Amino acid sequence: MKSKKGIRQKLTKLILFITIISVVIASGVSIVSMKNMSGKALETAANDAVERLSELSENKATTADSMLLLAQNQTLMVAEGAKEILSKADYYLKGYSEENLPDISCANPDKLGKYSLHVRVPENILKNVKNDTIDGTETVISAEINHDAEIDGKYTLNQELYLSSLLSNELSQIERFRNADGSYTGFSATYFCFADSGIDVLGDLETQSMICYDARERGWYQGAVEAYKNGTLTQSGVYWTDPVQDASGRGISLICAVPVVVDGELVGIAGSGGLLTNFADLIKSTRLGTTGYSFMVSRNTSKVVINPNTTANSKTESEVMIETVLSESNNQKLKELSEKIKTEKTGKLDNINIDGTDVLLSFAALDNNDWTMVTVLSSTDDLIMNAYNELNSQITGAFVIFFVLLAVLIAVVVIISRKFSISFTKPIIELKEGVDEIGDGNLDHLLSIKTGDEIEDLGNAFNDMAKNLDEYVKNLASVTAEKERIGAELNIATEIQAQMLPSIFPAFPERSEFDIFATMTPAKEVGGDFYDFFMIDDRHLAIVVADVSGKGVPAALFMVIGKTLIKDHTTLDRDLGEVFTEVNRILCENNEHGMFITAFEGVLDLVTGEFNYVNAGHETPYICKKNGTYEPYKIKSGFVLAGMEGIKYKSGSVMLEPGDKIFQYTDGVTEATDKNDKLYGNDRVQNILGENKDTDVTNLLYNVKADIDKFVGEAPQFDDITMLCLEYKERMKLDD
Repeated sequence: MKSKKGIRQKLTKLILFITIISVVIASGVSIVSMKNMSGKALETAANDAVERLSELSENKATTADSMLLLAQNQTLMVAEGAKEILSKADYYLKGYSEENLPDISCANPDKLGKYSLHVRVPENILKNVKNDTIDGTETVISAEINHDAEIDGKYTLNQELYLSSLLSNELSQIERFRNADGSYTGFSATYFCFADSGIDVLGDLETQSMICYDARERGWYQGAVEAYKNGTLTQSGVYWTDPVQDASGRGISLICAVPVVVDGELVGIAGSGGLLTNFADLIKSTRLGTTGYSFMVSRNTSKVVINPNTTANSKTESEVMIETVLSESNNQKLKELSEKIKTEKTGKLDNINIDGTDVLLSFAALDNNDWTMVTVLSSTDDLIMNAYNELNSQITGAFVIFFVLLAVLIAVVVIISRKFSISFTKPIIELKEGVDEIGDGNLDHLLSIKTGDEIEDLGNAFNDMAKNLDEYVKNLASVTAEKERIGAELNIATEIQAQMLPSIFPAFPERSEFDIFATMTPAKEVGGDFYDFFMIDDRHLAIVVADVSGKGVPAALFMVIGKTLIKDHTTLDRDLGEVFTEVNRILCENNEHGMFITAFEGVLDLVTGEFNYVNAGHETPYICKKNGTYEPYKIKSGFVLAGMEGIKYKSGSVMLEPGDKIFQYTDGVTEATDKNDKLYGNDRVQNILGENKDTDVTNLLYNVKADIDKFVGEAPQFDDITMLCLEYKERMKLDD
C-alpha cells in the first residue's frame, strides 16, 4: 500500500517549490530586464546617433541653401538688369545701330576655355544653315541670322537683337562670382531669353558655342512661365528645376529661372544654370560613422534628385540608390518619408529598411527651393555598436553579481524552510484528528487547539459549525414542509383565478349576432389583470377589461373584488358612468394598501348596434369598421377606480354596424419589452391588427400574442397580458 506523504513533507516541498519558482521567475525577470536594459542601451546609442544625424542634415541643408542663395541672387541680378532695359526699351532704342547688332559664331565642339558672351536663336530666324554630326548628334555648325525674319511682338527682330547686346554688361557680371583660385561658387552660365523672338543672350564660363537654340522649348523656360501663371514661384519670385540634362550635353545641371514682367506682360525669362559639382561634392562629403551617407529629395515630386553616386560629369539623369520616386515605392517607410518631407521642415525615422539594411534617417528642408536633405546611418554602424557594447558589458557584470547573491539566498531558504515546517505542521495535525471526529457524525465533539493564531481560530470555527449544523438539520425538515405548502396553495390560487375568468369558447354558440374571444397570460402564478363578458338580458352584451395595480396574490384578491363589483352593479336601468361611480366608492373604502384598477366596460345593444362604454384610466380601444382597418378610438378617460373618493364617471357611446369589431387590451401588450428594454408600443399593435383586419376574433388574438412573443424573444414577462375582441356580426331580430 502506497504511504501518504505527510503535511510536513508537503510543506517543505511547497516552500522549496515556491522558492524554485520564485528563483525561476526572478531569473526570467532578470533576463528580460537585462535584455530590456540592453535594448535601452542600444536605443540610447541609436538616439545619440540620430541626434548627430539630425544635426548633420541641418548643417548640410544650410550649406546647400547658401549655394542656392548665391545662384538665386545671380539670377535675380540678371532679371533686374533685363527689366531695367526692357522697361525703358524705347529710350535705349534711340541709340540703335545695325553696326551694334550681335552675330552668331560657328559652333565649336571644344570648350572655349574662357568667358563667352553670344546669342543663340531659334531655327526659324536662321539662314544659310549647315549641319554636321558631332559626337553622334546632328548639330548646326554654321549659319547666319536672317535679319529680315518677322517675329510677333512690339519690336522687330533687329531691335530685340540690339536690346540683347545691351544685356551683355549685366551677363558679364557672372565673372565676379569666380573665386581667386579660378573655381566657381555660383552657377557657370547666365542667360536671358526674349519671349517674343526666342533670342537667348548667353554669358557662360565654360560652354560650347551654340547657334541654333530655342529656350522657349526647354523645360526651365516653360516651367518658369507656368509657375508665374499659377502663382507657384518661390517667395523670392524664383523657379527651380529638378536636375536636368544640360543643353550643351555636358551633363546633369540645375537651373534657376526668374520671369521678367514689364507693365503686367511677361517679356522674357532670366536664368542661371550649372553642373551639380558643388552639390555632388556636398553629398559625397557626408561623414558619420562608417556607413553614413546623404541624398537630396524633391518635396513636390518625391524624386531623389541628387544621390551619393552623382558626379559633375554625369551625362544622364542619375541612377538613384533607392527608387526614382519615393511616393511610388513598395517600401511603406519610404512612402511615409515622402509624406513627412512634404509637411515637416525637419524630422526623423527609424526602423526603415533600404536595400536590405536597417537604417536610421533624418531630414532637413532647404529654404530656397523645394529640396530636402536626407542623411542615413545603418542601425549597426560602429558609431552605435561601440557605445552599445560598452554599456552592455557593464550591465552583464551587474547581473553576474546578482545571480551569485541569488544562489546564496536559495541555500539559506532551504535550511530555514525545514525548521519552519516542523513547528508549523504540529497544530495542523491536531486539527485534522479533531475534524475526523466531526466528520464521522459526532457533532457533540469539540476541538481544543491553543496556538494563539489563525489555526486556533479555525478550530473554534469548526466547533461553531458543529453546533450550527446540528440546529440546521433539525430546522431543515420544517422549512421544507412549509415551502411545499406555500407552493401548493399558489397552484390552487392559479387554478381558482383561471376558473373565475370565462374560458370556454365559443362562449355563446347559440348566438349568431356576435363573436367574442379573450385571453389572459399572467406574469406570475396569479395575476392582477382580468376580463369578463356576460349577457345582461337577451339583447345586451357586456364586456369588461381591467388591470389591477401590482402583481401576485394581493393583486389577484383585489381583482376578484373589482370583477365581482362591476358585474353585480351592471344592470339595464343604470348608466355605466353610475356603475363605475358606485364601484369606485366601494373600492375606496378600507383600501389601506392604496391599490387601484384601470378598467373599461362596454354594453352592446344587439338590436340597434349602440355600444355604450365607460373608461377608468384604461387603454384606448381599437375599432375596425367593416371593410376598413383597426383605428384607435379616442375616448375621454376618467380617473382609475379606487384611486380617489368622490369621482364621478361619465359614459359615452358609439354606433356599430354589422361586421365591426372592437379590440381592447391591458398595458401588458404595449409595454412588453425585449432584451434591450425596448417597448412593443402602440405602433406595433396597430400594425399587427391591420395585418389581421379580416381575421376572426380567435385567430386575431393568437396572432397578436405570437407577434408579441416574437418581439420579446427570451426576455422575461414583467406584466400580465390580457386581450379581448368582440365582433358585431348581425343585428338581432325582435320577435313580432
